[in-house]
Amino acid sequence: MANALYLQEGDSGTTVSLITGTLKLRMGTWQMSTPDPVGEWKEQSYGPAYSFRSYGRLIETFDLVAKDTAANIRTGVKAIEDMLEKARLWHTRKMLKNPIWLVMQGEGESLRRSLVYGGALRFSGIGGSSPLLEGSAVNAQLTLQRHPLWENTSWTTYNSGVVQMLGGIHSPSSSNVGTAPGRIRQMTVGENTGKAAKLWVGIRDYDEGPPDKLLWEIEHGTMNDTTYTGTGSESGASPYGSSLYNKRTVIYSAADTANIKRITITVLQGLNGYLNYAGMVGRYLVLMRAKVPSGTTVVFQLRAGYYGETDAAHRIVNTVYYAGTGSAYRLIELGKFSIPISRYDGGTNEIETTELQLWMQRVGGTGNVDLDAFVLIPAEHMVCIDTSTATIPYTTYWINVFPDEQVIVKSSIPTVMSIPVFSSQDFYWPTKGTVIGVAAERLAGSILNDSVTVVSYVYPRWLSYRV
Repeated sequence: MANALYLQEGDSGTTVSLITGTLKLRMGTWQMSTPDPVGEWKEQSYGPAYSFRSYGRLIETFDLVAKDTAANIRTGVKAIEDMLEKARLWHTRKMLKNPIWLVMQGEGESLRRSLVYGGALRFSGIGGSSPLLEGSAVNAQLTLQRHPLWENTSWTTYNSGVVQMLGGIHSPSSSNVGTAPGRIRQMTVGENTGKAAKLWVGIRDYDEGPPDKLLWEIEHGTMNDTTYTGTGSESGASPYGSSLYNKRTVIYSAADTANIKRITITVLQGLNGYLNYAGMVGRYLVLMRAKVPSGTTVVFQLRAGYYGETDAAHRIVNTVYYAGTGSAYRLIELGKFSIPISRYDGGTNEIETTELQLWMQRVGGTGNVDLDAFVLIPAEHMVCIDTSTATIPYTTYWINVFPDEQVIVKSSIPTVMSIPVFSSQDFYWPTKGTVIGVAAERLAGSILNDSVTVVSYVYPRWLSYRV
């Protein structure tokens, strides 16, 4: 199989070869580099969190030589400089379709490519040549600033089928993931039953296997405030089956104004009979499915610690002031925490005893609060989308990661495109297998057993050679 090294415009556009072109690579002069990760480890009060920002860009040089007519050499130089200018424009204007790639194929491997940010040519007089092109020869040095990773020139498709909108889990095949985080060219989240107005999509490394459940029913926890706690049921079964009571109602009296611990739930209780504790190791955003009537304002405080610790030892994760929205259930963001709270060393006990506490205080209005479940969304690589201000429900969302790592989300009402409000964090495809967790709600609220479909188009990426 022939080797290849060339600059290319877009997926299939103009190419300039650095092996067979007018200006040819002087063999043995190019040193291919691999990147160092750029990130920061933060030991937070409620659990460890590593913030991986990126791999640093690489600068590499290529010694080139040309032996041809002066006219052909100038044409060859122009072809390279045209590519460098197009690379600059793609990064600065953001309105051009085709980036510039450095494409490589080593002996026996398939093509791979790395995004070019820019570069420059320098001409020298070594070997008796001259920038004046005397003797119809020139020596040049091409310096390129490129993306630190190589990616395949074609993507791999992962189709989830139907995924529940309350902690649905998809664990796709991981046989083609490369040695570096994969680029999610596009993740399509489409309607199956119910049009999502708010959407949370989280990705986690496969590690020791997927979690059995990301939906923890409130009734499986411990009710710590029996004076003001009632029980009840909601029509419709939860995605994991119905139980005797599938909600808890916090009933407030006129004198109940204190911030009180209402509920605790451990991983053991949340899994409710499922035994793959190691599958829960990770960092999660906690959503709570709850109903707060209009005119009532409640303060929710999420704390995290270990079963058996004092309340004071449970760290405050986040405090949320929430104004009621009516008679519908909503998914309320409570904050992020890690399972286990401390560094994981392979033990089971530290996982199953990891515990969440929900403290609540009514600060306005007279209504009671219905609580149904906690939904845990992987928070290591995540996108959150909010179109709740739209007047018409959206049917499809496209999450796109561009070659320069910029994340763009588009949504669609049939035939109408929109750019919704969204946030993202390190949204890429892990190298050691993938677990996807999904939660969503309609404009009208969170409906039991609603579902979506998820299709991911991923470019495997490599630190160096492609296998």
